[in-house]
Order: sequence, then structure tokens, then C-alpha cells
Amino acid sequence: MTDSPTTPPQDPDGRRAADDSPVARGATTRERCLTGHTEPVTAMATTSLPGRPVVVVSGSLDATVRVWDLATGGPVGAPLTGHTGGVYAVATAVVGGRPVAVGTGQDATVRVWDLATGRRTGGTSAGHSHPVWAVATAVVEGRPVAVTGCSDGGMRLWDLATGEPVGPPLAGHPGGVYAVATTVVAGRPVAVSGGGDNAVRVWDLAEGRQTGPALTGHTGTVRAVTGLRGGGRSLAVTGGEDESARVWDLVAHRPVGPPVENHDGWVLALAATGHEHDPLVLGAGEDQYLHVWHPLTRHRTRRADGHRHKVRAVASADLHGRPVALTAGHDSTIRVHRLDA
Repeated sequence: MTDSPTTPPQDPDGRRAADDSPVARGATTRERCLTGHTEPVTAMATTSLPGRPVVVVSGSLDATVRVWDLATGGPVGAPLTGHTGGVYAVATAVVGGRPVAVGTGQDATVRVWDLATGRRTGGTSAGHSHPVWAVATAVVEGRPVAVTGCSDGGMRLWDLATGEPVGPPLAGHPGGVYAVATTVVAGRPVAVSGGGDNAVRVWDLAEGRQTGPALTGHTGTVRAVTGLRGGGRSLAVTGGEDESARVWDLVAHRPVGPPVENHDGWVLALAATGHEHDPLVLGAGEDQYLHVWHPLTRHRTRRADGHRHKVRAVASADLHGRPVALTAGHDSTIRVHRLDA
């Protein structure tokens, strides 16, 4: 467990937005803009703290992780520090009854903070040798773990209580792992990953092995993935550099319908909201819009604007009983969008 040398922040996508000017704006449902990061915001997750029903955890190329009270729009405590380069991914979990944030990024490390105190917990997990682009959390056999994906193509599981690796590395993806999400399939925790080989892979986390064949169909690097339930099925939605999103049945290991081509540019972020009988997908990327659509009917329910540059992260939450979407991007802001307006 060692710290990496300080390196200047870099855009993890390796490419700038095609046009720095604002896109043509449609009707917006924006409520609030959270500002404080000094560089592009690349990652978001949500959780709750005592007295704060919804908090947003964000990571940025400014090498910090910040925590926000969604009800007030204000920061919670000081920025969480420790990374020596840009933060590329964040996730949340509960460890020993306490909410934690997990951050990964350019410095090839995995770092964990206690969200109630703002202090780092454990050591710095440094098993990767290249930037860590993706992180998700799960509970495997009663143990909270983080699943990380690296630009060298490897994936690892980490015990969040000890900071130690769990089992040997997973095979990952040739060409790098750029997106990871966790979900439950047939009662078993799984990770769904996307990478530079244009493929989507599903991993049984208890057994540490890939299940079924690689899911193919994307014609570019897979940059985003989310898991959800819909129509009685365990589904994953993926998106990437081919400017499309695809829906997959994780039990049958096959696509569900044709690709979704709502986006005008790379798809860089996906999240799920709603419930099993009425699920919705939140998608965003280079075209600077939030796209909201149904994963089974492909019907787009809305498109919201607000950002002046590409959107790198999306998340969902309930605010005062109302569903909201959160978007964050290369204009260094986090924006809140009502979904019931």
C-alpha cells in the first residue's frame, strides 16, 4: 500500500468536447446547480447520512472528492483529499454500519473515507499499476467489497473493511476496463463491466469468474454501464464511443431489442431510476444533454439541458419525495433535474 507520485489531472476520456459553445437548448427542468469543484466533475454517487436524507458524493479532476447535502445544495464538510491525481470514479457503501465513500483515479489507488467524519479509513489500496477508471460496490457473502476496473485491462475486488484484495485479479478486458456496475442476478451478486474490447462481461463476484460469453454488439469502447430490474428480468444498460446504448438480459446473456440511438456523441454516463414495473434509464455524454428513456419500450420521456460542456456522470435520487436526476460534467458543475415536472 503506497501513494503514487503527484501527477497533473487529465481528462479520463482522452478527448475534448467537439464544441465548447452551448448546444441549442430545449425545455429544462433544472432546479439547482452545485458548484465548488475547480476542474471537471467525472463521477457521482448518492447515499444518506444522519439528518441528511440524500447526500451526493462527487469526484473531480481537481483530485478531490466532495460531499453535498442535496436538500440544501451546500457542501458537507471539507473536500475529501488523498488522491494525487484526478478522481475518475466514486461509489458509496456501508462498512461496519458507517457510510463510506470510495474513490479511484489517475494515481492507480483505491481510497476510502468515513462520510460521517470525513477521515480516511484504512490504508491506500494500491494493487493496480495504471489509472483506475471504474469502481462499484457490493456485498459478497456478508462482506462489503469494491470492484475496480483499470486501464491495463485488469479488475480487482477489495475488502472495504481492511483495504486488502479479495482473491486473485479478474481477467477483465483487453484494451482496458472503463465501466463497472454491480447488481444481483438470481440472488447472486455480479459485476457488469465494459471495456476497450467493445465487449460487456458479467462476473460472479462470489466465485470470481466470468459467467456466460462476452456480450458483443458495440462497435466502440464501452464507457458506461448500469444495472436494473425491468419486466421481471435482470438487465444491464451499456453505452460508449459508438454513440449508442444497448440493453442486455443478464440471465439469457443476450441483447433486449435494438440499440438505442438517442445520443449525438459518445455515451459517457448511465444510471437507473424508477422501479421494476416502470424503470427508466438516465443517459448523458458528449451531446451535453440528459436523456431519460424506458429500457424496454425505448420511449424517451424527456431531454434536459443545462451543461455547457460534455456530461461525465449521472445519478438518481429522491428529493422531498420527488424523483430527481443529477448530472455532472466538464463545466465543473453538478446540476439537479426534476423528473416529475
